[in-house]
Amino acid sequence: MRERIYNPNTTHSKEFYAAVIQALITSNKDNLTNQQTAERLNSLGIKTAAGLLWSAENVKGVFKKLRHHEEYPSRLHHNLLLLVYTGILTVAETLPLLSYRRAGVM
Repeated sequence: MRERIYNPNTTHSKEFYAAVIQALITSNKDNLTNQQTAERLNSLGIKTAAGLLWSAENVKGVFKKLRHHEEYPSRLHHNLLLLVYTGILTVAETLPLLSYRRAGVM
């Protein structure tokens, strides 16, 4: 098991979540797979909320939490809503993250 850098209850900044969400939006537009998205996040120097490197499973879990936010409440979804509410992101930009079928993922 990989050692976590952050406690799972650590609260990250809005900028952290904005960077993750923006990378997810860009990866989705570029039709990247979960593995390619993980590699993009890692190349940007963005770690997971626990401070680990991203994997395809992490990305899959993030999309699951975003799509099923009623069942799996997450800080990522909460911050996605804040970014839309404050006008930093548009609803149109975020809808692909909430859809059941992503481009490039079978």
